[in-house]
Amino acid sequence: MNINILDKNRNFNILLAGIISIIVGIGVARFAFTSLLPAMLDDFLSVRDAGLFASVNFIGYMSGALLSIFIKDINTKVKLFRVGMLLSIITTVILATTTNETLWFLSRIIAGFGSAMVLIVGSAITMVKLNYADKTKAMGIHFR
Repeated sequence: MNINILDKNRNFNILLAGIISIIVGIGVARFAFTSLLPAMLDDFLSVRDAGLFASVNFIGYMSGALLSIFIKDINTKVKLFRVGMLLSIITTVILATTTNETLWFLSRIIAGFGSAMVLIVGSAITMVKLNYADKTKAMGIHFR
């Protein structure tokens, strides 16, 4: 069996890239905050502020999810997916390296938007690129 992980048209590689993007985009932007939260609560945040940060993350995610409904062009999808990956990483670095609550607040909103671009738009790209007649099983693998 010839395995080439650089072939962008192989179903295995497309699924692998989609799974890794979810791990990075959602894992970093959404769940890294969870691991940083105890230290932030000890040193800087109140429980109320932590709840507000979580809430604004969902506002950012919802805005990205709503925007994704209207994106039809595959090139635009790819650009927004890439932006979402960068935003997911950059906003988490901001949380880990600053103590400015205003920056944290803004980064949580932006991280939510980036997460939506990675999860929703990235998953749409993955499904479009796959060469399966029935993509139901592939969707199960992608989201597992």
